[in-house]
Amino acid sequence: MFQSMENGLITIGAAFPNEGIHTGMRFMKEVRGEINGMMDGVKVLLVEDNPGDVLLIVEQLSAKGFGSFDIKCAARLSEAYERLRECAFDVILLDLGLPDSEGSETVRAMVQNFPGTPIVVLTGFEDAQARYAAMKEGAQDFVTKGRESTGLLPRALRYAMERHQFARKLLESEALLNETQSLSKAGGWVWDAARNSIMWTRETYLIHDLNPDLLPCWTLEHIENSLPCYAPENHEKIMDAFARCVREGVAYDMESAFTSLKGRHKWVRIMAHAITERGRIVRVVGNLMDITEHRRIEDALKSSESDLHALLDSVTESLFLIEPDGTVIAANETVARRLGVSLQGFIGKNLY
Repeated sequence: MFQSMENGLITIGAAFPNEGIHTGMRFMKEVRGEINGMMDGVKVLLVEDNPGDVLLIVEQLSAKGFGSFDIKCAARLSEAYERLRECAFDVILLDLGLPDSEGSETVRAMVQNFPGTPIVVLTGFEDAQARYAAMKEGAQDFVTKGRESTGLLPRALRYAMERHQFARKLLESEALLNETQSLSKAGGWVWDAARNSIMWTRETYLIHDLNPDLLPCWTLEHIENSLPCYAPENHEKIMDAFARCVREGVAYDMESAFTSLKGRHKWVRIMAHAITERGRIVRVVGNLMDITEHRRIEDALKSSESDLHALLDSVTESLFLIEPDGTVIAANETVARRLGVSLQGFIGKNLY
């Protein structure tokens, strides 16, 4: 995964290991620009069964200075479903105590049925556990009902729309990243100095034949699982190169035979370079590329060349091959000897 939730924050560096936080900042600017253009006439579905609370919330969203809101109401979860099927809404204000649904299960049901609409949870009391449960099920924010929320509620709607849009863009980028990495058979990985741990992209897991769900997003267990896959004679070389990159910022690029965790034999190319900030190495960004097919073609070409040279040398007459432009691309020892030149000097010579 390129994104993960840690203490309620979205981790974005994993998706763009060569750009990191700068890509996330660019996305946030794009999203905020889109949301700013939407704050007039925001379509809000208010799912609330208490008439007094409905009047208060409508009053709060009608206050000047926070944009305009087009509010539709539903008193039950089933009624909210009907409303959402009839037309699209920009955001849902969802009470957790409805006649036909209660607690975080209400959020879960809404997210499962309408995942494309951000949700702000409403509750009549401050409850940290309820807040955590609602956010875990997919809500973007949590607002306590009451007069004191007059200024908070419009901002909560705005931020919920921003976060939801941002997450959507990240998911789209993740899908593109996974597709391009799959086509190129190249996975990415990042070592982060602050965490002293490593993150892999999906394709890196696939090259190793390892299920991503078996390991945390950030962990040093990736090294423990990966190193035995490389040819034993390269273990020390790879670890030394990685340590030097972490310590001194020296980039490396090497190839190795590789046996996946399912016993599939491959060839891989591993590359890495350090990222520095204010003179300090803060992370190492790398690629792991499956070059098995490339090596197979390369070996086949070498074998063909060997067969061609053996065939040429078996002929006693002078024999050589040239390109249309007159460049010699192959020859036997006989022609070189008769011309009084070395074979290496003759191959590559232009005869025109």
